[in-house]
Amino acid sequence: MKLPQVKWTQRNCIMCALVIIAILLSMYLFRHYTVIEGFSFDTSAITSSASSLTSSLPSLPSMSSSDWGPIGPLPADNVVLPETITKLKQIYTDNKLSAFMFNPDNASKYVTEAEAQDFIKNLKWTWSDKLLTCVKEGGKQNLIDAASKAGQPAPTDEAIAKMNTDVDNIPKSMPMRTYLPLFLMMGSATAPCIKDLKETIFYNQLHPRPQQGQTERESLDNTYKVDDNKYLVCASGQPIIASWNSTTSKVEPTPTTYSEFPTLVKGFEFITPVADFAICDPQKIQKSAYSLDGGVSPFYSAYWGVPASSSSSISSTTDSTSASVSSSSSSDDPTTVLKQIKTQLNNITSI
Repeated sequence: MKLPQVKWTQRNCIMCALVIIAILLSMYLFRHYTVIEGFSFDTSAITSSASSLTSSLPSLPSMSSSDWGPIGPLPADNVVLPETITKLKQIYTDNKLSAFMFNPDNASKYVTEAEAQDFIKNLKWTWSDKLLTCVKEGGKQNLIDAASKAGQPAPTDEAIAKMNTDVDNIPKSMPMRTYLPLFLMMGSATAPCIKDLKETIFYNQLHPRPQQGQTERESLDNTYKVDDNKYLVCASGQPIIASWNSTTSKVEPTPTTYSEFPTLVKGFEFITPVADFAICDPQKIQKSAYSLDGGVSPFYSAYWGVPASSSSSISSTTDSTSASVSSSSSSDDPTTVLKQIKTQLNNITSI
């Protein structure tokens, strides 16, 4: 049983760069994958409708007061008034805005009434400067990487300026909560602002992007290494343990469960109850909150709507076999931090 190889052509590389600034191309890009002998990483799940990626947000109240802006989950009873939705639909029609990624009829899933009113007034969804800068940095890096892989000159200042303008135009039609799931899946690997966060590293190890020219054995090195010849990875929307059989020269997958993550992943603890945790499903990124070494990085604290901790600083290390998640020590008591997080979630559940 072989690991699948995603065949990245020159065109695909360019499309990957443009997806940050032209999100409608995302579905085209991820149709180009290969499933080998029935075993595949979770890229198959990404081919579902892009709008469905954000169709079911968790029922936690937004705690996002950071400089990332209001990117956290909305409460289950969030409602955008019918008359407000009518105004949104009229604006989208009059200005010929695409409703593919954000359908005003489903506004209550993505924005608050206040955010919708602000859009009606300003004809622009509220985005934080920090998030816009983050997306631009990721887009620039994608352009550089695409040119390098294609053996072409580095992108010109004009090309980067155009990309920045395109990013600045995203808030004219797309709220932050609609855009972020796609950005985390496709832009986080290169965006300097979040690519080195421990949660991003771990997510990218669970959802690896096999590189052109890699052997089946080398592809395992992109995943989370549990132990010698024992790797944790998502396949077909579920977690598995993969190992390399040197006799058959094939990858041997063994199903596992999320309940095993605290044993398999160093420093891992659930914030989202394990029964609701589904990090291998790209549609449930925001529902699957966890901590590594007792802390949550500020970005993910805002995105998941959970308390952060100063213990979230990390140092990523790469050895000869795997780029593994690691964490620097902290004077904060991880147990205390986790108790605070779990208490917050218990309070939320009891409402």
